[in-house]
Amino acid sequence: MRKFWRGKSPARPASQQAPAPEHPPLPTTGRVQYEDSGEVVPHDWPADDGLNFVAVVRKYGVHYSLTEAQWEQLGSIYQALPGSVTHDQGYPCWFGEVDSPTGWLDVSVEPSGLLVSGRLPISQWLAWDSAFRDALDGTDFPRIDYGYE
Repeated sequence: MRKFWRGKSPARPASQQAPAPEHPPLPTTGRVQYEDSGEVVPHDWPADDGLNFVAVVRKYGVHYSLTEAQWEQLGSIYQALPGSVTHDQGYPCWFGEVDSPTGWLDVSVEPSGLLVSGRLPISQWLAWDSAFRDALDGTDFPRIDYGYE
């Protein structure tokens, strides 16, 4: 006959518990990798000024386990990027608020990295992305390895 426990199972003695798995430290040097959700492709929204817009959803391989000093450094990087503006709600965005007809970028912190999304003229996107990756590469932020060089 099986014995079923009601409620919480009794704890095992420390000598019988499996050791906690050790996680290797995250790398803090080298290029920060990125992944695009779909392709960064020309956007079909009309542009009266003839600019070629792209829709962007890009994840940068920076782990969220930053120290307080690293969070402050990331904030300084955000402010130094081209097109930096402060949103009414206080979160970082660039070139305008979401759905601005002239374009925008915003960022969120996800378990899988920093997620940047928006819509911009391609020349602004290329300049912004290059500046952001160069700034990230110069940090000691913990990096996420997406499995490629």
